Amino acid sequence: MSLIREFRFREKIEIEGITSQILGEMCQTRGYLPEFPLDASRVAEFLGLDVVWDQIAADEAGAIAARILPVHRLIEINENLAKLGLGLAESTIAHEIGHWMLHINQREIERYLELERHSEQIVCRNREHLRGREWQAQYFATCLLM
Repeated sequence: MSLIREFRFREKIEIEGITSQILGEMCQTRGYLPEFPLDASRVAEFLGLDVVWDQIAADEAGAIAARILPVHRLIEINENLAKLGLGLAESTIAHEIGHWMLHINQREIERYLELERHSEQIVCRNREHLRGREWQAQYFATCLLM
């Protein structure tokens, strides 16, 4: 089985419920009470994800704003994104958390680590159409931050 779940349509109410559940669990965990504007890095930390800023080289399709490396529980944000302002950074981190919650088969990570030692990744591109995985991750980010 892949770390990337097979795509399925999710209703907005389901995505809203997942973000509400995360925020509710944070409220019940000492030291993680959400404060707004929300620091998406704290949500990532709460979920056991690391966030790093690094240079991410463009590939044949162009610039990469961010990516998630599920096996390493790591969100990489292109450090060039910082030049565009903090709000975009928070949205991008929240978007990657959306991929983690909606599209990564988290139960398979440990099994996957034992069987194979390579990293699948989800790469976000603005020019991809806004349906499917990218729309869901962006809606998740909106619900989480709002």
